[in-house]
Amino acid sequence: MNDRISIVTVSYNSAATIEDTILSVLGQTYPEIEYIIIDGASTDGTADIIRKYADRLSYWVSEPDGGIYHAMNKAVAHATGEWIQFLNTGDSFYDKDALSSFIPCIKPGTVVAYGDILCRTSVGDYLQERPPLGTMRRYDVIPHPATLVKTGFQKKMPFDTSFKIAADYDFFYKALYQEKVEFQYIPLTLSVYDAETGASKDRFIENWRECRRIWGRNPSPAIWADRIKALMIWWLRNMMGHIVPKSEVTSHVVEKRRRKRS
Repeated sequence: MNDRISIVTVSYNSAATIEDTILSVLGQTYPEIEYIIIDGASTDGTADIIRKYADRLSYWVSEPDGGIYHAMNKAVAHATGEWIQFLNTGDSFYDKDALSSFIPCIKPGTVVAYGDILCRTSVGDYLQERPPLGTMRRYDVIPHPATLVKTGFQKKMPFDTSFKIAADYDFFYKALYQEKVEFQYIPLTLSVYDAETGASKDRFIENWRECRRIWGRNPSPAIWADRIKALMIWWLRNMMGHIVPKSEVTSHVVEKRRRKRS
């Protein structure tokens, strides 16, 4: 018997990318999928694209909301699957058999199951390095689009909407260190995401400030040393962007990460 999976896409003015995400979900060979889309009253035609697939969706709505994590919490309230996964606009599954390959690998007792994620850039793709789970106190090590969470647990602990960028990191941090639930890493590539955009990259300083709230629960010199290093790297990359074309900087990063994985 297959567990039902609730797949959630939240969107806002995503007409350029949402159809690819929708088709990626609807094209999965896994038989038990409940697909939920929460749109924040887009004005660019996003809702018209969603409407094309309405008969294949379990639930969708286009209305004003309080931001991405408020929209995610709204989706959780409608989810009835055993597991829930967030695959937002711009994200997609690695291939049509991604879920069919991933789900059988989940062990009994697991509450958070996560896999690998393929990072897509304009100059090539690379697999994101997966740091040890024990480094969660210092890094956001869980790739949200490549993660399934027991829906009951997600309902019990909704996203903290006081965060605007880092609520998913806050969720996994509390799940591991406060709730002490079982995490399982599955070495399969589950999802693909755009590694050149996104709130955590475009609003690095704001993201860093939010993460400080999370790290402050377990302060240590090592944590702050790592975070200051990350801040300096971001600043240097930002400065280099004014000197060297962004494509060249991206090419260097992609090649470096590919070598590290090989």
